[in-house]
Amino acid sequence: MNLEHAGDANRSSDSSTEINYGLLPTKVGYRIRKAYSHLFQTFTAMLKELRLAPGQYSVLLLIGLNPGLSQMALAEAVGLDGSTIVPITNRFVKLGWIRRTRRKDDRRFYVLRITPAGQEILDRARPIIEEHERRLVSGLSERECKVLIDLLSRVTEERAYPATAARKARSTAVKANGTAQRKARRT
Repeated sequence: MNLEHAGDANRSSDSSTEINYGLLPTKVGYRIRKAYSHLFQTFTAMLKELRLAPGQYSVLLLIGLNPGLSQMALAEAVGLDGSTIVPITNRFVKLGWIRRTRRKDDRRFYVLRITPAGQEILDRARPIIEEHERRLVSGLSERECKVLIDLLSRVTEERAYPATAARKARSTAVKANGTAQRKARRT
């Protein structure tokens, strides 16, 4: 395929001011990236006063909803790796939004708990997030929103990432084996 002319149908007669996008507008990844870029920019502006960056709201919310959550489980839940989640939790600790303590049963791992200050940030952010969501989907019907959420969920399901699914399966098997061994020792 000649990429130079692939998007001629998308180009107007005034090609000096038009950008040739080629097949990009037909690609799901491109559309998701454009939507994310818009989401990121508007979200940043709306939450600037709270010092809450895009992506960090969901991290703080999950900590608040799951007291004692480990950093590793948090990273997996939000789709980040450990090296990315650590600076976020470090920032939250410095701001006094969360407490990070060593697990009593395994000192290698930290557990996270939201503080009253962190809960206050969540409470102040919630109406802003809800308004942002309303604006984001204002051109869609309720049914279209549900379909969009379903389609995006299907794109991000574990079956789309076999390595993640395999890692989870191994982890579950190791945990099950350890539980079985402990039970056997008790009997």
